[in-house]
Amino acid sequence: MTLIPILLAYLLFTACEPDAVVPPADCPNPPCSDSPEPSKIGILDTLWSVPIEGGYTGTNHIVVISGVVYFSVGSSIIAYDAVKGEKLWRWDDQELGRHISFYICSKGESVFVQNFSDIASVDLVSGATIKRYRETTEGHYGAPRGALLGDFYYYNKRRSNKSKATLMRSHKKDMESWEEVYLIERGEDTGGSSANIESYKLWVNPNSGDSVIVFQHRMSIPNRVDVVAFSLNTREILWRHNDVNTSGNSNHQQMLVMNDKAYIMAAEVVIAYDMFTGDVVWEHFAHDLAIRFMFHKFGYAESINAILVKGNSHRLYGLDPETGEKNLFVEDAGIYSLGAGSPVYHDGIIYYTTATKLYAMRASTGQILWQEDSTMRTNSGFNGDIAIDKENGVLFAADGYYLYAIRAFED
Repeated sequence: MTLIPILLAYLLFTACEPDAVVPPADCPNPPCSDSPEPSKIGILDTLWSVPIEGGYTGTNHIVVISGVVYFSVGSSIIAYDAVKGEKLWRWDDQELGRHISFYICSKGESVFVQNFSDIASVDLVSGATIKRYRETTEGHYGAPRGALLGDFYYYNKRRSNKSKATLMRSHKKDMESWEEVYLIERGEDTGGSSANIESYKLWVNPNSGDSVIVFQHRMSIPNRVDVVAFSLNTREILWRHNDVNTSGNSNHQQMLVMNDKAYIMAAEVVIAYDMFTGDVVWEHFAHDLAIRFMFHKFGYAESINAILVKGNSHRLYGLDPETGEKNLFVEDAGIYSLGAGSPVYHDGIIYYTTATKLYAMRASTGQILWQEDSTMRTNSGFNGDIAIDKENGVLFAADGYYLYAIRAFED
């Protein structure tokens, strides 16, 4: 995907004409004053906002842990006090560039970012670089995305001609010595398609304690998608499904693993697999096979026991994780966006972003409670992840100019 840098408007507010139809460049979010209030988003209770520093790339990651908001934008990570909006630290690595992968350790001590062959870990308290790694093997490169699974960081090492893909891992505190976990080469095993490994997720067998990684062979030329479960204990394939859908395409985001099942968005179909046996539990096909399940991540709405799926259309689905039945279906939930994050759920409400807008929807009925666009005038629009501070009932989202803290919807 080509990234077009967005020119930031000046963030120094000065006086402006109150009746101006088009805000001038130095007043991107009127009314303007020397001491402006936090930027207001429509009817929403905006608690605070901070301008996005540096070049904005559009897609971002936002995570809130223990009263701190971690915001990934471009080549930077910025930490803010979740209550006050005060900047705590900023980390930047221009050589690494945009963070395609962004994973915070479950214990909250560090964050891992990756952009193709470059990987780094950063201390969450100080903002200092902990480890830095680059894939430099001749004739190879790192695929765009990796994943922190348990105590190990995984990435896909590919041969430059795409004839070979190797899943590599290193302990999160090491990141210098790397172990080959799984290998696939183009040939009969791939149906002639280019070798590739993506979307890996970890599952621990509750009976045996075996650690199992489930992933897809997301391969092109010709297109083909396989789903594989691989034991990290015995280093053998437990089950595998080849060529799982007709289009040979799929969502590159991580698979969802819950309730001893693995779920994949395979373009025109969402598929649930039994992790013990590999059996297909259910399949849910799109209404229109030209409108596919791509780009967005999975979400989960607890109150209606539904996996949230936003397809490449205006539709939003809430699928029962056991049966695949629609516990929620909204025909017009807003157009999809290539960079939008997963729908997130809090206290009966589903929040999500589309091409430009931030939405709140009541999970029990599908009623859209509000939909708000950015008030900025150029190249703006809500995009990327939404983070929820569940303890304080605050959500965090960004448009092309600001990171906002917004009071969650209350009935």
